[in-house]
This record gives sequence, C-alpha cells and structure tokens, in this order.
Amino acid sequence: MSILSGTIQGKVIPRNFGNIKHLTGSRLKDSGDSLMEASFQPFFTEKLQFSKRDRLYVTEKVDGANVGVYKLGGVLYPVMRKGYDVRMSEWVFLRRFADFVADNIARFNALLLDGERVCGEWMIKTHSLFYKLPHEPFVVFDIIRGVDRPVRLEFAEIMARCKFHGFTHSGLVWEGGAVSVVEVLGLLGGGFHGCQTAPEGVVYRYERDGAFLMSAKFVSNLSVGGDYMNVADAYNEWTQWH
Repeated sequence: MSILSGTIQGKVIPRNFGNIKHLTGSRLKDSGDSLMEASFQPFFTEKLQFSKRDRLYVTEKVDGANVGVYKLGGVLYPVMRKGYDVRMSEWVFLRRFADFVADNIARFNALLLDGERVCGEWMIKTHSLFYKLPHEPFVVFDIIRGVDRPVRLEFAEIMARCKFHGFTHSGLVWEGGAVSVVEVLGLLGGGFHGCQTAPEGVVYRYERDGAFLMSAKFVSNLSVGGDYMNVADAYNEWTQWH
C-alpha cells in the first residue's frame, strides 16, 4: 500500500503535463497557446498516415485545473501542472486535491505502477465554465510512465485501468480514422461531464501501433477565457464532496 507524501517545497517532477497545440479555428485564450503545424493537421481531420497502423481517439476537453499523482517507491505525490506539490499552491481549491488523493490512496495505488503518474483535470473549481458533475471531480486524461524520458501509455490501457479502478476518464467522442472538427463537435453534443453550457471542445490523440505520436485540441466554446478563479462561490456541484 502506498502512502501520501509529506509536503514538498520544491518541484516534485519537472512538469506534470505539457501544452497541447490547437487546430486551426480553435479558440486561443492563453499566452502559451500555439497552433499545430499545418503539415500535421490533415492527419487529425482528413486522413491517417498509415490506415492499418494508426488510430485516433477524440475526447471531451474539460475546463479544470491540470493536476496529477506521481507514484514512486510506494509514495504518492499530488502535483500541479508545473510539477510542484499542490499543497504549495496559493489556491485553496487546488490544495484540496491533496485531500482527495488522501481519501483515495488505495485506488491511486492500484491504478499506478511505480514510476507512473496519472494526469487529469481537477474540477471542483473551473476557470470559465460551470459543471454539475455526475461523477467525482477528478477526470483522467493520461497515464505517463517515467520522468526523464516519459512514455504516454496506450489509450486503450488507460481506459481499461480507469474502468477497473473506478476512475472517470474524459468522455470518448470518437475512435477510429481521421475525423473533421465539425463532425466530432456534432457527436460531442452536450458532453459527458455536466457542463451547464456548451462543452469547451475536444482533444485529438493520435497513436501508431498503440504508441502515442501526437495530440491536438479544438476549443469551440467562445466564452472560454473568462476567469472565475477569484469568485469565492464559483464552485462546481458535486453532491458527494465533503
């Protein structure tokens, strides 16, 4: 059985998760946002490079805070996007992710092998959109093995692990060949995670022979970019939270 780490003052890992590039037409809202190179975009929306080896997965993009849990030597470390311990955050809602990890140590321990981290969105409080969550407020989108030379696990394995251990994965909109943004947004509809307006958008994941190659996103909700972070009562609904 793993234990929760004590609070770490410096970085736990170099970075929990990097930025995903946007497809053309996506709503760019942050200074670090950038467009996917034009030469790669058709592989997401028009055709696969090798149809028998390549596969696309498209999931709902949710408006949460990027967090993760890193397991090393039987110890679980709750981290934020830049790799720092969440308990060092200025935001109370982000520090509360450590409480969630403490309440679910057995599940995180079972989910992860040593040296892996699960990456997801912490949705107790969000930036621009409100949600009435039909599930717990941690939404998984990746599991990564290693730190110095990280490897993102096969999507099918991530989904299977989440299902087996009772974690919520970002809603699967499409699986198969390349697909246009218009089509996947139509399939997305109102989304899977209780967004009270139109969902934020979608994330494309491209794999070859089960190995991750690249990803891209499309933010379709034009209201994304507002900031409720300083609004004291701007918390999402989740009836089981205590």
